[in-house]
Amino acid sequence: MGIFKDKKGYPRLNDSGKLVHRTVASNMIGGSIGRGRVVQHGDGNKSNFKQNNLTVMSGRSHSSLHARKRHHTDTVTRKKTSVIWTKLTWTWRKDLA
Repeated sequence: MGIFKDKKGYPRLNDSGKLVHRTVASNMIGGSIGRGRVVQHGDGNKSNFKQNNLTVMSGRSHSSLHARKRHHTDTVTRKKTSVIWTKLTWTWRKDLA
């Protein structure tokens, strides 16, 4: 079973064309991710589909996450603050329930 990257840079399985990160996340939770759910790469790297880097969340939470990251970026260092990441990690886990 090989892997190729699609036009957007996401790894896909050669035999089925399925997105690798969604397949890994589906195996993590033991079933279908479901419509309206998104698999977030914690480090932002599309090629890192390790389990500890993936989080399943609603589309709404995903949009909110990216909005918060944009708005809570330190303007001097351009790095996300650890306080925001701590809060968002809790939100992600709550979203899985």
